[in-house]
Amino acid sequence: MGLFDRFRKRDDDGDLLATLGELVAHGDQAKLEALCRRRADAIREGFAQWKQVPAEVRADPAAVQRYASTLITVAQTFAQALGDPSLLQLLAGPAQDNPIVQWQEAIEVAREALGERRHEAARTGLEAILATTGGLSGSGAERLRAITIGLLGQVLFHSGHVREAVERFEDALTRCGAQADVEGQAAYLAALYEAHRWLDMPEVAAGFAMQLAELHAAAQPDEARHWRGRAAVAQAGEPRVRVWVEVDGERLDPDALPPDLVLDGTVRFVFERDRLGLGEVAALVERGRELGAQGSLAEALSCFERATQLDPNDPEPEYLRGQTLLHSQRWAEAAAAYRRTEALAPGWYHCRTDGWLAEALAAGSLPAEAFELLVALEGDAPPHEQAAVAARAVEAWPELAPLRLAQARALARAGQREAAREAAEAGLAAAQEPDVETRLLVELAQLAEGEPRNVLLRRAVATGGNRVARAMAQVLLAIGSRTMAP
Repeated sequence: MGLFDRFRKRDDDGDLLATLGELVAHGDQAKLEALCRRRADAIREGFAQWKQVPAEVRADPAAVQRYASTLITVAQTFAQALGDPSLLQLLAGPAQDNPIVQWQEAIEVAREALGERRHEAARTGLEAILATTGGLSGSGAERLRAITIGLLGQVLFHSGHVREAVERFEDALTRCGAQADVEGQAAYLAALYEAHRWLDMPEVAAGFAMQLAELHAAAQPDEARHWRGRAAVAQAGEPRVRVWVEVDGERLDPDALPPDLVLDGTVRFVFERDRLGLGEVAALVERGRELGAQGSLAEALSCFERATQLDPNDPEPEYLRGQTLLHSQRWAEAAAAYRRTEALAPGWYHCRTDGWLAEALAAGSLPAEAFELLVALEGDAPPHEQAAVAARAVEAWPELAPLRLAQARALARAGQREAAREAAEAGLAAAQEPDVETRLLVELAQLAEGEPRNVLLRRAVATGGNRVARAMAQVLLAIGSRTMAP
């Protein structure tokens, strides 16, 4: 007698429960859904009896798992495809008696830990799930197993174990392919693309991007074009860092802005590296920022150094390490950190100006007092107070262009446009570093009108010392006399 023969009823589908069990065992979700729709009333009628596991089945642990997997998968199909949760409710009982429910809950716990960057806890939980669910079978169990393995890959990636993560992503991709799970395949192909970018294997990454393009070609042509573009960029060689103009979430290339550009939303300038950052690095950076804001510079520096050791290619912790060293008056070390940042990501935020300041402080050509005033001018004091501080500072160091920039901005915010223009012009005449020169040109352009404004903006684009200021100049040229939304 077969596993489901006890419930045999002759009808158009033969034994209904047996047929359901076969479809679940073979992972044929499309046929299972069709049968559930066609025989919905009969399944609902028989389900209460079916949930009582027969004695002959209970004697065989493997048979119990197959039987339970069938009922759970059918109940999930009713809930997801038919919008009918009644069978799941009928199955519901104490979580400790339902391995699939336990599994789903454990996955959610691991996801929460990953989201909170508690990577070791997430890894331990996911590995425990895989160890304790090895005996479960059926399409429902296989779907959860693929999710668990893929999630473990994400945890490994963000912990810095990228090669181990690749193995998990490949495993999850194979399992999703066997289940004809297109959404899962897309997720793990994208994960493999990002992992190989991180590993500096652009040709392999491009191959995964092309697989994604093929996967989306029929149903999502725009997504397919996106991934073909990603593949082409990876093959050509990505720049270490780019700056995008982001308008309400849509990214535009500042070097290819449309001539009829209209900015009627929130505008941001976004740095993008040639690889994803690691979650563990982000956690260390966040903690380091908190410590630095509290004045615990030594502890903050330790966080940034650990982050740099975990991902030597990420410019952010090295940049913040430079800032921390600068504020600790360790000028030469700060200058070295900024040089390293520039090598990793040319033009990363203000690494060029800050590096120039660190070099001058280390050489003794700039006193610490001037740097302290620059720091004070970055605070939240009212514009007229900042303008007064800047005026006193430029009396002592009239040739220090960053001070002139801070003065121009404070005066502009205070509504003193002519004085702001004079300060920016003085700073531009004294500028010795292209980064601050670009920022001064954009500041001065926003205080000018007509063709003089455009001349200044074109100079800023050509100078290009500061990448965000250059992109801002390109946007201002594209929109002409119109203003940008804040």
